[in-house]
Amino acid sequence: MALIMRTFRSRPQQQAVVLGCLSFVASALIRYLGATSIIIFRDERDPRQFLWVGDRGTEADFAGLSPPPTLMDALEDSPVGASPGCVLALVDEYCRFPRPGYQLWSVEACAPKKQPSPSRADLLLSSTNPRLVAAALYRAISEPGGIVTFLGLAWGVTPSGLGLPKLGTAPLIVRGPLVVACDASRAFPGPGEAEHDRSSRVLPWLVEGQGHKPPAVAAPLAVDPSRRRSTSWPK
Repeated sequence: MALIMRTFRSRPQQQAVVLGCLSFVASALIRYLGATSIIIFRDERDPRQFLWVGDRGTEADFAGLSPPPTLMDALEDSPVGASPGCVLALVDEYCRFPRPGYQLWSVEACAPKKQPSPSRADLLLSSTNPRLVAAALYRAISEPGGIVTFLGLAWGVTPSGLGLPKLGTAPLIVRGPLVVACDASRAFPGPGEAEHDRSSRVLPWLVEGQGHKPPAVAAPLAVDPSRRRSTSWPK
């Protein structure tokens, strides 16, 4: 499974413009270039930061569609405004079922050449932590040593509190909680779409992570004892 991941950062007060332009490009990639799944996330801790994840979305894809000119005006100057497309290959995933409420985070790291990259065994070891609801481990094909992990964490848990293994001396890039700002995924496969093309869809649980507030739980109704009906049979 290969995905394209990019980050976009808007200028102050330009979040709506950037999101509108990115949504337009995502829809065009679905309609004209055969993309099947593109999700745009917003970082709850940094509303100006957007994360693009999908099976299309490279710089060449954007250039071929001629995105709205307002996009470049609303983005921060390079290289902060828009990152190059990073090609990700899925190593393995873990997902608990049924899944309790969780928040989605992304963690980027770069493993030194002499240090082995995280593997399926590391992911399975982390899966024993009850605070970890789901995880997906990706290897960056376009960036040697690059590792991207998506984490579904229980409410109030952050990646730093999970005890992730340290990779080299470079600091981890943590984003989240991530909330879906735009879902441009195709509902059904297009005509002639091959089976292997469907495997490039974004993992479903990445889209199901909830926002910064836990779901409301209805309080039990109070019952007035004086009005409680008797359940005994009349004598």
